[in-house]
Amino acid sequence: MNSEITDSIVKRMMTLEEEKKSLLNSFEKEAIEQILQISLMVISRPHDYEISQELRQAAKQLVSALEATCDNAANTSHEDSGRRQRVNRSEKDRLFAQLIDDFRSENPNETKMTFKELTDRLKAKGHSPNSVSVFFRDQLKERQTEGATRSKVLLLDQNGGEA
Repeated sequence: MNSEITDSIVKRMMTLEEEKKSLLNSFEKEAIEQILQISLMVISRPHDYEISQELRQAAKQLVSALEATCDNAANTSHEDSGRRQRVNRSEKDRLFAQLIDDFRSENPNETKMTFKELTDRLKAKGHSPNSVSVFFRDQLKERQTEGATRSKVLLLDQNGGEA
């Protein structure tokens, strides 16, 4: 009997997930079509500055709404499942490099990046690991770090890369 209930719950969750994806896909298609129509109007009337400005603003608002909806759907899906989103090794490599590059561009003279800073930047990208050390364990094996558990830092070289 427990297995029947579990199977029923799992099937319902899968159905809800599919319905959510379908709804999101239809919204994305609708928004993309609207953006396309607006773009065509802007292209067809390049001489009319006021209309072009209004249409550009409307397109920006549509893009923002689409991005917000996609982000909300991704976060809702993530929260509903009660599980953290899995990230594969290549995505982690890319994400790690991007976080380092972002930090270096904002702090060109820094030679160290705290794990707290790394965690904050990772959370800003939509990931919420319990431990950045565990999340990036493979990437950190290849890098030099120093410090104790609560004061750990990633050493960066002077050339803009990792040490």
